[in-house]
Amino acid sequence: MNKDQHTSEMSFSPFKLAIIGTGKISYGSHIPAALASPRVKVVAFVDPEISRAQKIANEFGLEVEILSSISDMKGEVDGALIATPNHLHASLAIECLRNGIHVLIEKPLASTLQEGLDIIEAEKQSGKRVAVGYCTRFYPNFQLLKDLLEQGYFGKVKKFAYQFGTPGGWATFSNYLMKRQNIGGGVLVVTGTHFLDRMIHLFGLPDNIQLKDDSLGGPEANARMLMKFGQGDEQISGYVHFSKTTALPSGLVLDTEKGHVLLPDNMKDLVLYPYEQPDLAINLSKVNGKISAGSQFQQQIEDFALSCQLNHKPMVSAEEGLLSLQLLDKAYQHREALPDTWYEKNGRTQ
Repeated sequence: MNKDQHTSEMSFSPFKLAIIGTGKISYGSHIPAALASPRVKVVAFVDPEISRAQKIANEFGLEVEILSSISDMKGEVDGALIATPNHLHASLAIECLRNGIHVLIEKPLASTLQEGLDIIEAEKQSGKRVAVGYCTRFYPNFQLLKDLLEQGYFGKVKKFAYQFGTPGGWATFSNYLMKRQNIGGGVLVVTGTHFLDRMIHLFGLPDNIQLKDDSLGGPEANARMLMKFGQGDEQISGYVHFSKTTALPSGLVLDTEKGHVLLPDNMKDLVLYPYEQPDLAINLSKVNGKISAGSQFQQQIEDFALSCQLNHKPMVSAEEGLLSLQLLDKAYQHREALPDTWYEKNGRTQ
């Protein structure tokens, strides 16, 4: 960032933000992040459950407009953060864009590929910005991994594996996650797309996908996916495993020419296990590198505000959010059922 750009940033008035949807993700993450940022001023809550929105405003000590719909908005708003059930993302985003309001959409961009395309078309027609809430892109260790891979620091990547699993249901203020049409899928969407977004950012879209899940027509709780990227000597294979029934140690492991590389699901660690010295574990970091102030949610909101004020691309644009929808659409079209053998293994068959 040059001096003139930094000066220009500091001269802006606070970005006036409306938060659409005051459910658990807003209450626990987005609202605290927005209030912690000197660049943002929360001016409105939009939620059909007025009483809940008012209660949350009172809890945070906020004097904001409390509205049941976007059409009721009377005050000046620069941008809106949409944190509603996935199937409402497209209609709300398009309404905001048509009213001249920039939008940051909690992941995923939409619940279907067509809805994602509709949002991008509305963005083009409005001249406003759309950002997508894949907040783990802001992790410093992931950004360092991206830089090192681009530099060829580890040599060629041969294959990778990623897993993430937590037992139990998805905690929300509503039960919308129990209906597949509301979210566009299951665990692959709810928890999986954070990694899938990072994966696409590193390697692009896969050329071949094999998905097995246990959806049985509803939202899947377990999903395993094999992928191939590139051709010939440049081919990379990848395996991902997501679960809402089993606890799995989470993180990404890459098999490279230099050694195995571990990226845990945290903000700081990036570890190289070199083939030449297998007894070493080298934790990589930048000299004098600093973790950015604020949570990834605060960084995401500030990145969104600055992209609107300075008219540049946000960290995760609508076009990049669409890539995840394209991958999901292709995977679900070719899905197979996971073998259901756990009942027999537990001796519960009659």
